[in-house]
Amino acid sequence: MKKLIVMVGMVASTFSIYGQKIVGVYTSEVSYSQNKYNLEINVNNITKIHVNELFNSNYLVISTQDSSYQIAKDSVFAFVKNNGVKYRLFKGEEYEIINSNQPITLYKKIHRVLNHNKGVTYQTRYFFSLANSTEISPLTLTDLKSKCAGQYDNFISYVELYFRHDGELFEYDHTHKKHKINHLFDIHAKNK
Repeated sequence: MKKLIVMVGMVASTFSIYGQKIVGVYTSEVSYSQNKYNLEINVNNITKIHVNELFNSNYLVISTQDSSYQIAKDSVFAFVKNNGVKYRLFKGEEYEIINSNQPITLYKKIHRVLNHNKGVTYQTRYFFSLANSTEISPLTLTDLKSKCAGQYDNFISYVELYFRHDGELFEYDHTHKKHKINHLFDIHAKNK
């Protein structure tokens, strides 16, 4: 696929990418795994990019000083901002990628919540997928067991043994320098 070099940036999209510049777009899991952009972006002469989660648009709209590009969201796998943070697009929504190329890819998403007493607050929710390219699901014991059933039954036994609550699933193992869920998956793979 030809690489398209575009001068682009963003004024705003929905909540989580406000004010940041995008530096690369991946159109497939393969290009993402190889860290090869399909769309390279020069962050000089910034105009805007819209993910448009709020309005359920089917397009990622990239605007430069002299033109505008529409990229179907279903053809964008992930993108990277100028701060190096990677985001995956899944069903038209962006998810910050916490760990790349692990057996269980972890994501986070900041949701805007309207609270009648406190006004607008933000809540961080965690998600996962088995590998990079599968469906993204909430990071809960129930969802993890459901996605692993049949294929990783031994791993489910480890999960039931080590984790009691959903919140524990995102814990980081500083000794092994990875999230505990992926360390357990590695143990499962060795004992398979």
